[in-house]
Amino acid sequence: MLTVRLEAGAKEYGDRSFYKPGTAEEILQELVDVAGWAFVAWVQMRMRLQGLELAAQQLVEDPSRQFDTEREVNLGGDDDCN
Repeated sequence: MLTVRLEAGAKEYGDRSFYKPGTAEEILQELVDVAGWAFVAWVQMRMRLQGLELAAQQLVEDPSRQFDTEREVNLGGDDDCN
């Protein structure tokens, strides 16, 4: 995916991106976006892990328990991550 995007950019812009004024500022803004999306991904994975940990604990307490994972185990819902 990255290679395709780089090749498309090279065809359209050549190597001007490496020398264009303001590129450093654009890159800094993009890096802030990357950090923000990384946090969102971390929160989602944390919620899934908490849901799995809860399901595992409930199975230890009641090995005969049956789960409807979409309903009973939060694998990415709206629960608080703390």
